[in-house]
Amino acid sequence: MSKNPRYWDSWKGQILRAIIIDKLDTWIEVRDKAELTQRKMFKVVGELRRVGVLEYSKNDGFKILDDDLRKAYENTSVQSSSAPEPSQEHIDWLRSWIDSNERVETTLENQHFFLDGPDLYEFTRKLIGQAKKSIYVVNPFVDKAGLGTAIRTTAKNGVAVSIITRRPVSNPARWKFHKTLLDANINLFYSGEENSAGGVHSKLLVVDGEIAVVSSMNFTSHSESYNYETGIVTIDKSSVESANESIIGIRDEPETFHASEVH
Repeated sequence: MSKNPRYWDSWKGQILRAIIIDKLDTWIEVRDKAELTQRKMFKVVGELRRVGVLEYSKNDGFKILDDDLRKAYENTSVQSSSAPEPSQEHIDWLRSWIDSNERVETTLENQHFFLDGPDLYEFTRKLIGQAKKSIYVVNPFVDKAGLGTAIRTTAKNGVAVSIITRRPVSNPARWKFHKTLLDANINLFYSGEENSAGGVHSKLLVVDGEIAVVSSMNFTSHSESYNYETGIVTIDKSSVESANESIIGIRDEPETFHASEVH
């Protein structure tokens, strides 16, 4: 995980950087600098107020209440949060994978392509093994199936892995597998419970901050073998950056907590 201060690479961090580093004070200035919609601005500021990080009033503007966090931002040099350009190694691998699959009729000309069925599963499994630095996963259900096992193996090989999923309250087999993910030094976060309304429902995968997969596929044997799943693979910088931002935003939600808290 990043050594940057708390919230740095999230919507909360964008607001805090605008206030602390750019010395902006008014609602409109901070909103525009953080590049948030009015609705998102209300939501994120409300979350920061609830956890005691800042306060806001129309007359006095913003005030940071957490001095340690303010100092951490002040002492951190400004860094670009944009996704890196895809490495030539990843681009060559993607082209090789496309060329070797006769059923897949696509190119990287537009930096996106569509996959479905077994092709989506096989690509995702191989992409996980291709990771060199990091993997971010958001998926409501992660089992001891092909993709879950591939993630665990990659983590054991030294790749930094973070997973946001649902807490398996009544599934002993899934509980047992999640414990092996923690043993593999995977950062495992829970958002919602397995069979309840609410909680994470996204299916996102970001590898090395360069390649993103947005699909309908769960990390379960049923999804891998029986359901008809579809997805989009992208190496477009803005799309990958947006996927990363979404994942970090979910992780930083007050309702999301680290799995180690319940073991």
